Amino acid sequence: MILLFIIFLFGISGWMFERKMNPEVFRPGKRGLWDGVWWSAVTLTTVGYGDKAPVAKLGKATALILMFGGLLFISGLTASIASSLTLNQLTNNPDGFNEFKDRALGAIDKSGTENYLLKHFFKNVKTYSNVSLGLEELDKGEIEAFLYDD
Repeated sequence: MILLFIIFLFGISGWMFERKMNPEVFRPGKRGLWDGVWWSAVTLTTVGYGDKAPVAKLGKATALILMFGGLLFISGLTASIASSLTLNQLTNNPDGFNEFKDRALGAIDKSGTENYLLKHFFKNVKTYSNVSLGLEELDKGEIEAFLYDD
């Protein structure tokens, strides 16, 4: 719904700014409103056919806001969906993240990972001064997983 609102808001705004200076691209009346909505959707999705382009200063400013705002909105939406799917897989997976609470884990001493594990009640956390030592212990089977911030 937010995406449709953005498309219609910028489509109507773009049409309002362009209809007098650019009537062959942004026609008058209902058809012109559709031209504006089409331009907005194409611009927001970065398809950019080039069939409609603003020429007025306010139309170009509207386009810039739409392009950069659209990039932020779409990337945020994509990140949120990806994060949700990843979290879903971790919590629904029988070997998911919470299954490691009672297992021997390794982390770098005084790192963000160590703080997180201790704060979230992971019971058997061994710390190491560097990654190589932790990976050696993992290889020997002394720990079941090694977590690292980077």
